[in-house]
Amino acid sequence: MPCRQNPAEAPGMTMRLLFLPLVLSLSACVVVAPVPLGTVTMPGTASTKSDGRPLTACPAPADAASLRASALAQINARRKAAGLAPLRRSAALERAAQSQACDNAARGLYSHTGADGSDLRTRMRRAGYAFRTGAENTAMGFPEPGRLTEFWMRSPGHRQNILLPAARDIGIGIADGGRRHWVMVAGASR
Repeated sequence: MPCRQNPAEAPGMTMRLLFLPLVLSLSACVVVAPVPLGTVTMPGTASTKSDGRPLTACPAPADAASLRASALAQINARRKAAGLAPLRRSAALERAAQSQACDNAARGLYSHTGADGSDLRTRMRRAGYAFRTGAENTAMGFPEPGRLTEFWMRSPGHRQNILLPAARDIGIGIADGGRRHWVMVAGASR
């Protein structure tokens, strides 16, 4: 039976006691969730959370390795069809790509500029890649590499990056931040 007492007539303590069950029931809504499986730690990334703290974990899909391999195979098939040499996987470029994918996922957008203002050149240097040329593609929302590669090939700028004749190496970053975030970094070292 609901309380219908006029609040103006109730003593202050009675009103506080009336709100106690509400406060206790709302406090039970707090959930502590474990870090999901498939999370990769990205030391040295410049990403920050909305509260300004650094991002140290990046949710990666459990099948990230197979997604990377599939994306690389599709990119190299497009390069072969254009008469270009295949790209080799580079650990350094993968670090640069993964760092930006994590950064984009943390911010819920896709961008070529890092949260710290970094550009592709800066990220390639940070990853330890001594480059003479580099290119980057980003995308968000493609669950699998087939549709992603088709999208990039239909976009003149992205297509140009995939078919960059001077490129020899590639890194692919994948992060899940509500939507799947992809970053491809292609380059040629000195």
